[in-house]
Amino acid sequence: MGHRSSVASTSGTLGSESYRYDPLEPRQFRLVKILPETMTNIRCEIVTQPLDTQYDYTAISYAWGDADDKTEITLEEDVLDEQRNVTRQRVTVRVTVSLHGALAALRQPDEDVFVWVDSLSIDQQNKDELSRQVQLMSHIYGKATSVAIWLGPERDDSSIALQLMEELARLADSRGSVYRRISDEKRRKHFSALVSLFEREYWNRLWVVQEVFIPDPTKINVYCGHSVLPWSYYRAASNALRDHKRDIDYYFPGTQDHSKGQRVDLVEQPLLEVMRSCRGKLTANPLDKVYGILGLLSERVRRDFPVNYRLSVKRLYLDVVDHILSTTKRLDVLCESIHFPLHVGSAGLPSWCPDWSHMPATKSLQTAAKFSASGSRNDKPRLFDQKRKLEISAIKLDTIGVHGVAVGTLTTSADYLMAFLNWRAIMLDTIKPQGKNHYYRLLDVFSRTLCLNQVPSLPGRSQNWSDVCHHVFASFLKDRLSGLPLTQELKNYADASDVLQPGQRRQILQAFGTHMMGRSFCVTEKRQYIGMGSGFMDVDDVIVVPLGCNTPIILRPEGLNEYRYVGDIYIHGYMHGEAIQQLDAGQRTLQKYVLH
Repeated sequence: MGHRSSVASTSGTLGSESYRYDPLEPRQFRLVKILPETMTNIRCEIVTQPLDTQYDYTAISYAWGDADDKTEITLEEDVLDEQRNVTRQRVTVRVTVSLHGALAALRQPDEDVFVWVDSLSIDQQNKDELSRQVQLMSHIYGKATSVAIWLGPERDDSSIALQLMEELARLADSRGSVYRRISDEKRRKHFSALVSLFEREYWNRLWVVQEVFIPDPTKINVYCGHSVLPWSYYRAASNALRDHKRDIDYYFPGTQDHSKGQRVDLVEQPLLEVMRSCRGKLTANPLDKVYGILGLLSERVRRDFPVNYRLSVKRLYLDVVDHILSTTKRLDVLCESIHFPLHVGSAGLPSWCPDWSHMPATKSLQTAAKFSASGSRNDKPRLFDQKRKLEISAIKLDTIGVHGVAVGTLTTSADYLMAFLNWRAIMLDTIKPQGKNHYYRLLDVFSRTLCLNQVPSLPGRSQNWSDVCHHVFASFLKDRLSGLPLTQELKNYADASDVLQPGQRRQILQAFGTHMMGRSFCVTEKRQYIGMGSGFMDVDDVIVVPLGCNTPIILRPEGLNEYRYVGDIYIHGYMHGEAIQQLDAGQRTLQKYVLH
């Protein structure tokens, strides 16, 4: 691969003994040659190659792991001195234990192995080089002969998890066979091991998404300890678990959706959809919340976001919103700015600009259901004052008159049950029912609001949704908070029989809890609309339907004719274009709001 001059200009160093990187020319990249296993310690060379020439190499996808948990490898190179004598130089460098495991897994006994691995192939100290090389990531992974995913060493019964993985992949098309394994008590240990496997750090990395979805999936192999399985096994097993999510929830209550790490069909999706879907993934650098997904976007979008690690986080995140507003003429991106529980970031972002580095426990309403509060009506929002302020057009619905307790994000079922009692009491105390028909209509609207009007289709259900909702909450209140006195009406709901089939009660409570988490209930001041929105809401906050937004939003008056963005909100009866219809009929007016 050529000799290296000891007097060459350098771009950075690696390791305590200062292995020196030579600068890369445009369209060059570095490969790591793992030398054969002739000794226990891992020995490598770093070689520079033109990216536009075809080479056989493996791109490694792995979680960096604990930056303080390191071990040693040896980097070797031939050095040409001023007298043109060649000497073999060895430098000991410290790498993370995770990377060491990946290199060891790929090392061969009798031949060199060429790999690309970010922490060695890129001079991480050189921001300019890092910017250029990250721009080439999709090309690097796309050209690789193979991609190796390194999950880590064997632990937590991963061997039996992989056995189950192979079974599920083989039987994925047979729903009965998969169900029998899920319901088999003898398989509890196997499924627990599989859950542990999907909870490994690797699946939470943002960079994983493009590292997995850019290459041809047939080129990807997954390494765990001494086991190697093709990526197709993980996809097939994950899809089988996703298709049986209801069975998983029933037999393994409280289990998270561990199919999500493999189900991210994002290639060529709009920027907002990719940002939203990848928000829960981890990155060490907040800039990588954008740069880490560029490979999944169109060339047109990538041109607007040249990788620059010298750019401020605030500037980049504002540019993301600017791009989405300009290209879509829609304001849905604002709803990704989630302020409850209260989060104070260090970037100094305006209230309406999402802090993508923050991973909230709740999601915007738009991810829960298909709403269209502004119908097909779009707008041309205006950014000004160096993108610090945003002017929007919106229809005012009302102001918040009263609100209930906010449901936190670290909750148990007791929190949902108590919120139900609090919210129901507030509604009935604020809106005085005028007769039985009005009373039952209120209960129906209340029950639909708690689930965002996403009423599930339940086999065998003949009762109306309000009765189902009240039976679920009242029966759990009776069972789990037996010391709490209930009204006679709620006791009757609790004792009602044949309302639901076995297992449905818990399933419905979990669905309610998902929608209620991070939110509060409200009744508006003048028109007494019923709603459920961000737990950050407060009395006198303004509820508006912006043009180009799928949900109403909450704004808080601050300063001189300006507003703070508070969050999104479900207002029953105004989620599917009703405000636009009233605007067109002359019953409402359009106003300008300046958000800071």
